[in-house]
Amino acid sequence: MNQAPTPGTQQSAGTRQDGQAGPPPQPWLASRSFGSTILGPSRAGWLVFLRCTPGWLLSGTVYLAAGIAIWWHVWSGHPSSAMVCDCGDPSSFVWFLAWPQYAISHGHSLFLTTQVHVPGGINLLDNTSVLALGVLLAPVTWLFGPVASLNVALTAAPVLTALSAYGCLRRGLRFGWIAATLGGLLFGFSPFMLHHEAVNHLQLSFLAVLPLIFLCCYELVVTQRGRWWPGLRPKSSSVTQFT
Repeated sequence: MNQAPTPGTQQSAGTRQDGQAGPPPQPWLASRSFGSTILGPSRAGWLVFLRCTPGWLLSGTVYLAAGIAIWWHVWSGHPSSAMVCDCGDPSSFVWFLAWPQYAISHGHSLFLTTQVHVPGGINLLDNTSVLALGVLLAPVTWLFGPVASLNVALTAAPVLTALSAYGCLRRGLRFGWIAATLGGLLFGFSPFMLHHEAVNHLQLSFLAVLPLIFLCCYELVVTQRGRWWPGLRPKSSSVTQFT
């Protein structure tokens, strides 16, 4: 008959208290395996992934999903030919987005043209021509046409506006990630933005530069970090937003 070990004696590594061969039971190992069973490897992997992913990337993914959902009827069909209508402001913005690609490829001026309102022509800086967007989207216009550029701009407008507001709240005002994400969502997808998105008013729905102007002014007036370049950024940002 096996006798229980007396106090003060050390049990051998190959003998358990029940007399069977093998190492003695270790309760902490059982609790650890039980906890990993509850969490599961997939859930633990997602937690590690979320902790390692930058906050702006997670917020941008949420904004992008919302932007695509708004224009899903376009992207699920023919984005190079589908638009709200071929009348009024939508058709004007299609022409405004088409002009920079044509002017660059043919050596014309970006700001003055006699292709419309003949013979006097127009000054595009006197109109809501969104030249900055037209120049950036010139490769898309060249490959897929101006209607595709319009749909890309309308989809990206609330996404980039919300992401810009997130950066302003997170970096400038030191908001937490959840608060900054919700603030960017409310700013980029506000009723004002959605209304002008519906009627294709790109000059009023693409406001990604506006939070950057606020952040530059905040650093210049409130934080006053003693740098010279924040004073130049509001000027360049205002010019970009205007064009």
